[in-house]
Amino acid sequence: ANFQYVPTKLSVPSGDTEAWQLPLSQAVMNSCEVVGLKKDEECSGNGVCRPWNMTTAASNPRIPALTFCQCYRDWADPQCRTRRKSQAKAYWLSLFTGFLGLDRFYLGQFWTGILKLGTVGGLGFWWLWDIVYIGSAPVYANEFRLAADLPHWLFVGSATGAAIVAGVVLLNLGGSELTRRRQRTLLMMEQEAEFFRTRSAALGLGLKDKSSLNANTMHAYGSF
Repeated sequence: ANFQYVPTKLSVPSGDTEAWQLPLSQAVMNSCEVVGLKKDEECSGNGVCRPWNMTTAASNPRIPALTFCQCYRDWADPQCRTRRKSQAKAYWLSLFTGFLGLDRFYLGQFWTGILKLGTVGGLGFWWLWDIVYIGSAPVYANEFRLAADLPHWLFVGSATGAAIVAGVVLLNLGGSELTRRRQRTLLMMEQEAEFFRTRSAALGLGLKDKSSLNANTMHAYGSF
């Protein structure tokens, strides 16, 4: 049976050609209260019926026992008809494309997604925050919590591995830049030393030529 909610927060089967319709006076809280309903049709086939107030009902016979749907991991809402969004998918989106805000768009949080995209992941800080925020536990999407389909060990291992890889890459980039700077400094020092050697040699040659010219001039004057 396909249940639909009515304004009184009760639910009745839908009125399509293959379903039967109960009078509103016989409406029930959920499919768990429908007598004779097949087990695979309870909770839309995506959950099981669980008693809620058995202790209270046992102590007070006038209070009826209530039964509600306990949905399977990937389903939500009172009748287990809404598929939850995946925590694993949201986490991988956050890890690899979080600076673009795609994880927030997947969660249905469009305004924060646009803000995250415009700030390039909050200059990286918001990106890192969401990696831990989404990966550590099933957070709320736009309607329901995410399905807890991400093992905690996988989150810890992948986040740690990503941090190590990022650290190695940054260290290599920083080391390469430092090496280039040292090479430029050494090259400039060598060029400066070569310049002074060349200048000293030129000055020495100029002084020697000037001394020779003066000697020749004095010899010429002495000959008169």
